[in-house]
Amino acid sequence: MKKTIYLILFLFLFLFFLFLFVGAENCRAGVLGPGKVLLVPQQYATIQAAIDAAQFSDTVLVSEGIYHENIKYKGKGIVVTSRYNTTKDWQTVVNTIIDGSTATDKDNGSTVQLISAEDSTTVLDGFTITGGTGTRWVFGANTPQEGGGIILGYSSATIRNNIIRNNITRTSAGVITGGGGGISSMYGNPTICNNVIASNMSGYAGGIVLNYSRGKVRNNIICHNSTTGQYGGGGMMVWQAPQNGAIVENNTIVNNISSADGGGMTMSVTDVSTVPVIRNNIIWGNRQATGRQVASPEYVNFNTIEDCTSGTNVSSFPLVEEGSLLLSSGSPCIDAGDPAGMCNDLEDPGHPGMASLPSRGSVRNDVGAYGGGGATTLASLEIIDLQGSGTFLNMSCASGLQVTSAYELLNRSSRKVTIDSVSLTTGSAFSLNKNCAG
Repeated sequence: MKKTIYLILFLFLFLFFLFLFVGAENCRAGVLGPGKVLLVPQQYATIQAAIDAAQFSDTVLVSEGIYHENIKYKGKGIVVTSRYNTTKDWQTVVNTIIDGSTATDKDNGSTVQLISAEDSTTVLDGFTITGGTGTRWVFGANTPQEGGGIILGYSSATIRNNIIRNNITRTSAGVITGGGGGISSMYGNPTICNNVIASNMSGYAGGIVLNYSRGKVRNNIICHNSTTGQYGGGGMMVWQAPQNGAIVENNTIVNNISSADGGGMTMSVTDVSTVPVIRNNIIWGNRQATGRQVASPEYVNFNTIEDCTSGTNVSSFPLVEEGSLLLSSGSPCIDAGDPAGMCNDLEDPGHPGMASLPSRGSVRNDVGAYGGGGATTLASLEIIDLQGSGTFLNMSCASGLQVTSAYELLNRSSRKVTIDSVSLTTGSAFSLNKNCAG
């Protein structure tokens, strides 16, 4: 009898920890929690009302619509998901919006708060997260506004299959603009995978920041984010990660802008115990006021970086498709990632040794968001943004001579932009002395 009891107890513990493992590691599963399913808006008018009613292992299942809320998980190990869970159609994500712009307390304006030590059974899956302004966080002697779209505090939650866009960490009297316009993790260990994180703004780390956090950031598109402060990291920042704790791999980090260094990403490393794993990423088309697209390239490996060829990193134009940023058939990023078996793409069951779509080529890792074991097709981007390097183009020379001056146009769009004409006018902010024309 005693052996039977021990066996039952062992099986229960095994299944429990298996559930924890799956919740933390499997970004592709999209399964509902094993508990009750609470329907929004059919049973509960708001997402927060359903969260408040939910118990451990329950699922809050949200139908398409716009929900003007700032939701708080309050430490609950639950799944909050849209119908993308079953449709697998990114249009469902586009149509299921949590908009945090109506928060009455702007000091608690993150669209999603996971700041109560949520564990790995906690999931946010399949939403457009927008309109957030960040949450005050006591950070040493300062209280910056962190996590415009999503803030995680001591949390190990999974953030997957979301579009996180147009969030900002606000600035106002007495508020220091913080980091993570899209996502900020403070002292956490989150899994952030298969998201599109675009057009967010913050003081530092326009897209994502891991502050003193472990965490796995995989298979995301991080684009068109920007910073306004002194610490940089237009796309992403990893700050003082615990030993072997931060893994940033197979992301496409493009067209971000930093007001300091690291237009693509930056990191703070004190010694060997705080070195993150940064590999198999495309880092391209980012711009910064100083330095390079990756502020500390000595810590990154097997990446495709526009302005860096050190070590195992290469600088070959990645050749991606418009909108989706999928690798084109001739992309040099195919089969160019870390050759270690643990980094392999998923294998096509019908063609042994070859990768399953959306990866290409053999099973060796494809660099970027569509490589590795967690690759899945992501939302297509519709961003049009052509930026000039300045307001004026000044040229002067002696009569009868020629002069050449450069003016950079940076295409931060997700598609090609065609300039079909250029007009030169006199008596306006932009003029050209005809005597200098070649």
